[in-house]
Amino acid sequence: MRITSVADVFVIIFILCCAVIPVSGAEQITLKIAYDHSDSYPWTLENGSGIDFYHMNMVAKNLNYKIEYVPYPWKRCLHTLKNNRVDGVMVGSFKEERMKMGVFPMKNGTHDPDKRMHSSSYSLYVLKDSPLSFDGQKLVNLTGDIGIPLGYSIGEKLTNLGAKVTEFECMGRLFFTLAKGHLQGAVTLTSIGDHAIGRTPGLASKIKRIAAPLAEKPYYLILSHKLWNEQPELCRKLWEEVKKVRKSAEYQKAYNDFLGK
Repeated sequence: MRITSVADVFVIIFILCCAVIPVSGAEQITLKIAYDHSDSYPWTLENGSGIDFYHMNMVAKNLNYKIEYVPYPWKRCLHTLKNNRVDGVMVGSFKEERMKMGVFPMKNGTHDPDKRMHSSSYSLYVLKDSPLSFDGQKLVNLTGDIGIPLGYSIGEKLTNLGAKVTEFECMGRLFFTLAKGHLQGAVTLTSIGDHAIGRTPGLASKIKRIAAPLAEKPYYLILSHKLWNEQPELCRKLWEEVKKVRKSAEYQKAYNDFLGK
């Protein structure tokens, strides 16, 4: 470029300054994250507390994002994710069919447990005098229906084990139906089941948990196909930060403090 006047010098200086001065007031990224509106102790509670909320808030703080949390019934969470009406769902286990609804952190062609938010087990709950059990491989003395929360992925495994599965929208109704003898067993996440029975008068004296867990699974922040297609690097940053926070000493302390309440 040939400089022919003082005016040309000022034009060049102006262009260079514009190139290096950061744009102030850039809009902060806000992510809309759906979660199951029912208490899922200790991960998400109706009052807004829980370990997963702490986890995601730490992720957002570290990446300078904002999160708008929206509570829905679990099946609606997945429906809104599939229709790209939310940016993500907190949290869900991996199933092949769920890849049509959203995007999981992947590695070597499958989901990457290292980028999970947490792991949880499923347990079988029965009446204290029930012969129904689980020996780690099969359901023993199965003669009646098994109840599960609506939309939970464990239903597929129970069906494969030969159980007739009935779904319930309300966790309380699931356990009260079991307590009345209208189900032979109930299956849910162990932490949720233990919490529900422990805080509900009359259930602990009637219901027991079978020691052998039915399954243990990693649970993920599932992101929308729209977000992945438009901002894949943002998605990768989120999952990487989820991993970093989960492994941090600060998270471990918060986790232990919460369970020690």
